[in-house]
Amino acid sequence: GCEYEDVDCDDYDECTEDSCDKENGCEYEDVDCDDYDECTEDNCDPSEGCYTIEVDCDDYSKCTNDYCDKETGCYWEDVDCDDNDPCTVDKCCRTEGCSNTPKKCDDDNPCTWDECNTVTGFCEFTVNDCDDYSLCTNDECDEESGTCIYTEIDCNDDDECTIEFCNPDSGCVFDNIVCEYKECKESTCNPESGCEYTYYDCDDYDSCTDDFCSDDICYNVPIDCDDYDECTEDSCEAGECVHTDVDCDDYDECTYDECDSENGKCYNTPVDCNDYNMCTDESCIEGECEHTKVDCDDYDECTIDDCSVSTGCSHSTRNCNDNDECTDDNCSSVAGCI
Repeated sequence: GCEYEDVDCDDYDECTEDSCDKENGCEYEDVDCDDYDECTEDNCDPSEGCYTIEVDCDDYSKCTNDYCDKETGCYWEDVDCDDNDPCTVDKCCRTEGCSNTPKKCDDDNPCTWDECNTVTGFCEFTVNDCDDYSLCTNDECDEESGTCIYTEIDCNDDDECTIEFCNPDSGCVFDNIVCEYKECKESTCNPESGCEYTYYDCDDYDSCTDDFCSDDICYNVPIDCDDYDECTEDSCEAGECVHTDVDCDDYDECTYDECDSENGKCYNTPVDCNDYNMCTDESCIEGECEHTKVDCDDYDECTIDDCSVSTGCSHSTRNCNDNDECTDDNCSSVAGCI
């Protein structure tokens, strides 16, 4: 009987589904390679059949994260460049990606500290007061260089009675000076010239004393008027030494009155009226020497009375010889020769 052989509809294409329709003969329908995944490209290779290629969602931007959703396909989310630092400017460059650039807080003033507040993100400019915490300097900042300048405070009060210095904690200090001790001098301080010294006033207003000071004690020593002459009485009058002779006057004009300077004794030596003539009697009357002829008369008529300057009176026997052998020669003291 009749034999029927099936038609070979195989087109050797893995991308078709081969079938035979009784009316139309061989039919070829494309293979449905759809895997219902938007993240793949569905393809068919005639020799291999269906295959899928992962969809490339890369937008070539470093500012996005590239994703693919199986239902919707590619989608892109912006990269979060926020470094949570309010003091940076966060931005993204397609080619470089995220950058976090510190905010520029420069106010072009070298005498401020420029910084960003890490809480608020605002720039803050703190003036550099250059404070060295010393009250002995004036602190300032050089607006051109930003260098701190510390100028020492001038504590000079133009007062010569103070010692000036500066205490970093309290500032200028003015201590009163202590004037140097000088024996027998009172010290005071003159603000213009400094220490001044005045000698102690030891004056007792007695011109006959030497007034002086020693070891801060006043002494008023009587002036020494002693001339070491025992024959003067020494005294001081109006600052001048007076030496008054001791009065040895015995009010006798016939004595020489004198004083022995060694012992102060008065001597009243009789005036020497001696004329070295044994034939006179010397005497002093009212300071004048008188020489009276010595009376050699022995009141004897039997003697011859005579006087020699060197020996004085002499009485030689009177010679009654009358050279007459016829008479007896005798002498009567009253009548003489008889």
